[in-house]
Amino acid sequence: MIEDDFNTPKALAIIFEMVKKINTEQEENQKNALLYELFNMLKCLGLDEYEKIYLDELTLQQSNDLVILAKEFKLTNLSDTKKIMDELLKLRNFEREAKNFELSDKIRDDLKKIGININDNESLTTWSIQRKL
Repeated sequence: MIEDDFNTPKALAIIFEMVKKINTEQEENQKNALLYELFNMLKCLGLDEYEKIYLDELTLQQSNDLVILAKEFKLTNLSDTKKIMDELLKLRNFEREAKNFELSDKIRDDLKKIGININDNESLTTWSIQRKL
């Protein structure tokens, strides 16, 4: 039988074990390395479409939480995620430049609570979606 040739049950067991490791890993760099490894395994099985969708989109819960957060900071343009994030990052960077670190840290921390990481370097602030499988 073909399912015996691919040993599908064993492949699925390995994927589920990897997901458990990712969900329990505390260190962010190790978690990202495990995610990378998981997506490579999924690509081998032809399941790489999931990666494209999964890494680029907020979940419905995250989107709802983001709108609530935007309203808390009195943002008015709530038409899509990118616009909300652009406005929140502008506000955060303005507050950082004004040395209002309490508010800028609150924005960063509130975003982190809903699974959005803020990454600062000297000239650019970017954001990424943190996932828990």
